[in-house]
Amino acid sequence: MQPAGPAAVVDDFADKMRAAKHVRRIRDMQEWDYEWIRLANPGKSHRELNEIANAHFARGRSIGINYGDPSVP
Repeated sequence: MQPAGPAAVVDDFADKMRAAKHVRRIRDMQEWDYEWIRLANPGKSHRELNEIANAHFARGRSIGINYGDPSVP
């Protein structure tokens, strides 16, 4: 039995990089969405804004990606 070659290591690294890029993109969009929510609700407290944002994200919505409609590709 031969040990795993470098190809397996490269594939694993590529998968990790793709996952990290995806996580960064989601975080960036959530930050953008949070800023939009904050500007759209100027009288709300920080706690209220967090509740609005968490409900927004829990529904799988992103203003920056699909204008809040999860059915849009």
